[in-house]
Amino acid sequence: MKHTSKNTIRSKTAWTLIELLVAMVVFSILSIALFMTYKVGVDVWQRRSVYATIQADARRAMERMSREIHQAGDIVAFSGSTLSFNILKPDNSWVSIRYYLGGTDGRTLLRQEGGNVEVLANNISQLTFNQVSQRVVDIDMRVEKNDLLGQRARVQIESQVNMRNKRV
Repeated sequence: MKHTSKNTIRSKTAWTLIELLVAMVVFSILSIALFMTYKVGVDVWQRRSVYATIQADARRAMERMSREIHQAGDIVAFSGSTLSFNILKPDNSWVSIRYYLGGTDGRTLLRQEGGNVEVLANNISQLTFNQVSQRVVDIDMRVEKNDLLGQRARVQIESQVNMRNKRV
């Protein structure tokens, strides 16, 4: 008859300390990798969101300015970031419109018609009007905004507008 001790016959049902430590290290590495992937994704989404917002605002403002300048009859005055002109209304009367940078920080694109002032876009870092000829106006607009991480999103939009109702 063979003699066996209880220590050699025991079954392996528990984890050893080394196995637990290895499992914890592997789990920690996977958790950190997953978190970093998530964080990079959130950061990229946030930056793209800021970029998309300023691009949409700039495009909307540029379309409005282009449409109204296209209807302009006379350029009354322009200097760098200010443009004043008259457009013909449906009742055949002329109304004066002015685009300029203003606001508390000087980075807000404003549209003035008579006494009414309307905000078209914010975060404008540069706005330039250039009258190329009697009937053509170039518009150059740059928009900049910092995201939550402090990185700057920049958009530049340019347009060349032919005035349709230019009085000769």
